[in-house]
Amino acid sequence: MFQHFEKYNLSNHALCKYKEALIFCIISSVSFILMAEAVKTVDPVTSTFITYSLTAFIFTLFNSKNIRQIITESLQQPSTLLQLNITTLANTLLAFVVMTYVSPLIYAIVFFGCLPFFNSALQWRLFANNKSSYIFNLVSCLSAIFLAFYISDRVMPATAQGISYSLISCFFAALYMQRSEYFHRKTGLTPSQVLSVRFYLVILACGSYALLQASTLMLNSTEWLMLSGAAITGSVIPLFLMQVAIKKLGAAVTAQFMPSIPVLCMTFLTALGIAQFSGLEILAIVSFSMLLIAQIRYKVHKRHVAANA
Repeated sequence: MFQHFEKYNLSNHALCKYKEALIFCIISSVSFILMAEAVKTVDPVTSTFITYSLTAFIFTLFNSKNIRQIITESLQQPSTLLQLNITTLANTLLAFVVMTYVSPLIYAIVFFGCLPFFNSALQWRLFANNKSSYIFNLVSCLSAIFLAFYISDRVMPATAQGISYSLISCFFAALYMQRSEYFHRKTGLTPSQVLSVRFYLVILACGSYALLQASTLMLNSTEWLMLSGAAITGSVIPLFLMQVAIKKLGAAVTAQFMPSIPVLCMTFLTALGIAQFSGLEILAIVSFSMLLIAQIRYKVHKRHVAANA
C-alpha cells in the first residue's frame, strides 16, 4: 500500500514538474487548427502580422513597467536578439503558409516529429558520444515525412510543398529554441520578457506587406475575432508556456514532450468534425507517436546510465 502511495506521489511530482510542457502540447494542438481556419479567409502574411502584433502588444503591455530595462538587457546581446527575431519571422510566417497547402495535422506530424532531429543536428559536435540518439532522431524524422505523405488528402505537389515548408519552419524553430536558451542565460530575462522582444522583425516585415493591402483594412469583425483568438489561444498562451518550459527544462527536454501533439491534433480535428480518419490512418498516427515516445524513453535511459556510470 505504501509503495503504491509512493509511486502515486512520484507520478504527481513528475506531472507538476513538467506541467508547462504538457499544457503547451494540449493548447498547441488546438492552435494549429485555429491557424488553419484563419488562413482560409485571410492571407498568411496578413494573418502572421495581425496574430503576432497582438501577441507582441500583449507581452509588451504585461511587461510595460520594465520595458526600458528589458530592451537595455536585450541590446547587450544584439547578435542573439537579431537571431531570435529572424528565426521567429521564418518559423511563424511559414507556419501560416503551410496551412494553405496541407492540413494542420500534417504540419504537426512533420514539425514535432522532426524537431528532435533538428535539435540534435544543431549540436553536431556531440555526435561522437550520441551516435545512436542521432540515428533514432533521423529515423523518426524520416518516418514523420513518410507518414505525412501517406495521410495527406491533398494532391502530391501541394503536399510536397507543405511538407517542405514544414521542415524549414521546424529547423528555424529548433534554432530559435537553442538561441533562446542561450539568451535566457546571458540576460536573465523572464520568459514573458523575452517574448516581448522577439516579434519586432515579424511586425516590420509582415506589417510592411499587410498595411499596403487594401484587403487588410477591410477585414470583417469575424475575421478580426478569429485572428485575435488565434493570437491568444494559439500564440500568447502556448508561447509563454513553451518559453517557461525552455527556461525550466531546457530546449532538448521541452522538445521531447511534443510527440503527443499529432495524436491530440487528430483527436480535436475529429471531435470538431473538420476531418475524418480511417482505421489504418489512426493506427499509423498512434504508432508514430509511440515511436517518438520510445525515442524519449531511450534518451532518458541513456542519460540515467551515464549519470550512474
